[in-house]
Amino acid sequence: MSQMTISTTIVLQQVRMILGWYNFSGVLDDYSRYIITRELFISMSAAVVQELLDQATLQILKISRLFMLNMVKIACHFRHS
Repeated sequence: MSQMTISTTIVLQQVRMILGWYNFSGVLDDYSRYIITRELFISMSAAVVQELLDQATLQILKISRLFMLNMVKIACHFRHS
């Protein structure tokens, strides 16, 4: 089977709210525009961004595993048809 490539965009945006400024962080799948992960933080430190990237990596791994399992099921279905 071919290797699955996922292209992503990291979004870091300051948002003005009633209680002050907050930082929105998110990771988007470039192909489907699906939000892989998102968070709203009071401060934007390197640790916060690293946590967001770690969450996105785990989500991408889950998505790719599901994709590969579905591809195997489809391949098995066509072999037995």
